[in-house]
Amino acid sequence: MSDVEGYVGLFFTDGDILDKETVEQNIEWGLGDCEEFMLDFYQVNYEGKNEKGKDEEFTGTLRDCLRKFNMASFKKQWKLEDLNENWKGYEEYIFNDTESEESYEDIFDKY
Repeated sequence: MSDVEGYVGLFFTDGDILDKETVEQNIEWGLGDCEEFMLDFYQVNYEGKNEKGKDEEFTGTLRDCLRKFNMASFKKQWKLEDLNENWKGYEEYIFNDTESEESYEDIFDKY
């Protein structure tokens, strides 16, 4: 859940109640922003097969490399069940950016 808070934390304040779809959408936006930064920032050295099936060496931006070798970027759409197999299927998530003496699970057990 700390990773989820990291992705959605800039959009919400302590105590906000978020629905599952909003959390998932903000994870996707966060990963999309991360991808945009990485695509032009990172320089890569790659050797692979070009569109003609011949081995080719490439040095340049990650964006150009993905295009040149027709490779997909990383997955950005995630369901909470994909990120945590123990996700209990709560329809709402209470955003909390403060430390708690109780575990996340104990807090939700009370509800």
